[in-house]
Amino acid sequence: VADHFLGPSFLSNWLDVIILCADYMQFILILAGADDALDGAPSASLLRLVRMVKLTRLLRVLQLEVFDTVLTMLQGIIGGMGTLVWSMVLYVVLLYMVALVCRASLGNKEVEGVMELFS
Repeated sequence: VADHFLGPSFLSNWLDVIILCADYMQFILILAGADDALDGAPSASLLRLVRMVKLTRLLRVLQLEVFDTVLTMLQGIIGGMGTLVWSMVLYVVLLYMVALVCRASLGNKEVEGVMELFS
């Protein structure tokens, strides 16, 4: 625990503690019915936003050599998205054309009892 609060990233950890304490105090005041005491005070959710910004530090972890293959895979997936979209468009157009041909060639025959099902 001492390394957590006195270690190399102690400022960040103390910021987390302050944010959590402010959030708990706000929650306790709301439960106690002292909402009017919070009228001029900034919301603790603003401090939570600062805490979310700290998560961007995780992006620096992706720069490690261990994650090179993962980043290569992600770049391949993102690069292949255009090809995937166009292949899906071509498939849908082809399927639509086949459906039109089938409708034009097979759909003109009158079959007894079929129209009753659709009315």
